[in-house]
Amino acid sequence: FSVFVDTTSRAVMDIMTKTTEYLQPNPASRAKMTMINSMSKMRGQEKGLGYIQTETILGESMQKFGRELGEESNFGLALIDAGESMRELGEVKDALDMEVKQNFLDPLQTLHDKDLKEIAVRLDLFILFHILCNIETQTGVKTEARMDNSAKLASHQFIDWHFDWHLTSSLIDILK
Repeated sequence: FSVFVDTTSRAVMDIMTKTTEYLQPNPASRAKMTMINSMSKMRGQEKGLGYIQTETILGESMQKFGRELGEESNFGLALIDAGESMRELGEVKDALDMEVKQNFLDPLQTLHDKDLKEIAVRLDLFILFHILCNIETQTGVKTEARMDNSAKLASHQFIDWHFDWHLTSSLIDILK
């Protein structure tokens, strides 16, 4: 009977501690797991340990003490059932975390790291292209204006030359 009381006492203390952690998660433990995962990636390991949800930890503790108390104890059976529910809740939270990371954070990271840089390069090229087109257009207009001026000047010179030639030719005819 004292083993039952001792196990119940340890179960209550452990469950109270883990319930407090569940209600007020320690951000340092999440940071530690993130650091471990980062180090695993740097070493080339595919997957680190991952963050263990506080619900899962609490559920495993409840199930452990529930099995120690045995199925003949109502408290033991209640701990096993509640522990299974908490463990399932932890799995659901893990799935949600993975879903958010995979379908929200990873695309945003890709947008930030790759797509926005590519868009910026394309915009720079687009702006450069339009600047060059404007320069060509402006230069083309100036060239056309110069060509028009040159053509007008040449035609005036031709007319002047032609007039001079006719005048000279007429003077020669007169002098003959």
